[in-house]
Amino acid sequence: MKLLRETIRKILLTEVAKTHHDIPPGYFIAMREADGEWARWEIMKGGPSYYTEVYDGPVRGFIEIGRVHQHRYGNCSDAWNVRVSRAAEGFGPMLYDIAIEYATDSGSGLISDRGTVSAAAREVWEYYDQNRTDIEKIQLDNRQDTFKNGPEDDCDQDVCGRSDNKAWKQSSLSKMYKSKSSGRIKELERLGKLIKV
Repeated sequence: MKLLRETIRKILLTEVAKTHHDIPPGYFIAMREADGEWARWEIMKGGPSYYTEVYDGPVRGFIEIGRVHQHRYGNCSDAWNVRVSRAAEGFGPMLYDIAIEYATDSGSGLISDRGTVSAAAREVWEYYDQNRTDIEKIQLDNRQDTFKNGPEDDCDQDVCGRSDNKAWKQSSLSKMYKSKSSGRIKELERLGKLIKV
């Protein structure tokens, strides 16, 4: 039964995952960034105003990422982490793809929020971990330096929700994700689907 549920979940993730071609006329992705510390993408309707309502219409969503707070979570291999995300059915993976590409180009990759990860976001991370060959997965260490390789990749793994000192390595949330290809953001700009504000 568990295998059947996992198979259905994978089918749903691949079948409903949207691309930039699915963004309807009148909508675009607005990108904001500040001082190399955070970036946010919003699927919006209308003009590129910060106050445009992101929940207005059939397509909506956003993802915000930032540099990992190293004093709080560890070095985490200089990764960026998801701070908050929400998306209409099927648009989450597209926003995560954009965020992973940006985090790879601006740091070393993207990791999940270190505090809370929703069930829907956890499924996206699991799908990246198990199915996306175009995304490189890098195992991070825990704050106790279990790998004994120094502090560079040490990262808080409490979000994995596993108390067993070895089991956290099994979680998709214990890894950093890097884009093996780039150009998605430039392509969205070229098509007029991404506007920097």
